[in-house]
Amino acid sequence: MKAKLSGCGVLLLALTVGGGAGAARQSTSTAAPKGETKSSPRRAPYQDYQVPAGTWLFIELRTPVASNTSQRWDAIRGVLKSAVTIDGVELVPSGAVALGTVTDVAPALQKTDRAHVAFRFNVLEHPITGSRVPIRTEIRALEVEGGKKNTAAKGSAAFNQVRLESGAEVSVTLLEPFVVRIPDESKAVK
Repeated sequence: MKAKLSGCGVLLLALTVGGGAGAARQSTSTAAPKGETKSSPRRAPYQDYQVPAGTWLFIELRTPVASNTSQRWDAIRGVLKSAVTIDGVELVPSGAVALGTVTDVAPALQKTDRAHVAFRFNVLEHPITGSRVPIRTEIRALEVEGGKKNTAAKGSAAFNQVRLESGAEVSVTLLEPFVVRIPDESKAVK
């Protein structure tokens, strides 16, 4: 599945083909100096794949989110629980970091209130290469009725609140596609 790069971010899944822990340098010259032969591998050509809008991302939160403690614009962090795979090709591995923000929050301060918190994810970071791609997911909104007052607690703690602890699993869908660039190892020149 080839993709157009029109306005999409690109997630680079691997930087080099072959061994070595360091980053490979890309030479602008394709010819070896006179009298020498090329012995170092060249970087492989890349294939671009598009992750379409509507794709589900299953994320384990690493940042707790709560209607009575979170603030609007707070940063949140999570990791993908499962890889994003299309046509048998792993485009984004499990463990990729998802970064986002709290978009709306309100605690329940009396029993008739509805506590709510909303957030979205806007960046995916590859766990090995560290490359990032901007994404746009739906806003995930959760709410709960304030309920009966707990007289032993004070303030917002006296009522039901939305609480997602670190380790909670959430799912969101992509609203816009993004492109993943993967080296085509079959075209690597050694």
